[in-house]
This record gives sequence, C-alpha cells and structure tokens, in this order.
Amino acid sequence: MTTEEEYLRKGHLYRRQGDLSRAFRSYCQALKLNSDSPIIWNNIGAIFYIGGYQSLAISCTRKALLLDPKYCNAKTNLELIEESLVPHHKATKIKPKLLLSLLQ
Repeated sequence: MTTEEEYLRKGHLYRRQGDLSRAFRSYCQALKLNSDSPIIWNNIGAIFYIGGYQSLAISCTRKALLLDPKYCNAKTNLELIEESLVPHHKATKIKPKLLLSLLQ
C-alpha cells in the first residue's frame, strides 16, 4: 500500500468515526502526494459538505470532475450539494448517508 493509499484509508476510517477534522487532515496529506486524484478531491469536498461549507464542497467536487469527468461519485455528490442550496421550500430532502456511501 502506498503512503497515499494509507492516508486515504485513514481518512475513511476517521470519517466513519465522525472525526471530520482528522479525516480532512488525512485527505490533505494524500493530496500533497497526488494532487491529481479525483478521489481525494471528492472526499475533501464531501468533508466540507458535511461540515457545512457548501462553497468549498462545490469547488473541490468540481475539481474532481475536471480531473475525471466520468467520475460518477463526484457527479452525484455535486448534484446533492447543489440541491441542498435550493431554497428550503423547493429542496428535496438530502440524504447524508447516501453522500457518505459514495465516498471511496
């Protein structure tokens, strides 16, 4: 397992434990090793979304799609994030568990 993969694995573990701060730091360490990974960018975007930082979540998820336009998880995450920005009376209910399940 490469160090990048180790950081990703740790990030996933911390996220599942609810430790978003440590998950974010692990994903950032992975990003330092491979800034062209759509998986890492998508995961960072999801952490921002869960933390309530929608603008940053959108930026990171779009970066993932720039790197891999066919990356389905990033497409789905971006749709979920953008849906959450629709005025409350028009919004469909966002399912955080669905978003988390799309993280790799």
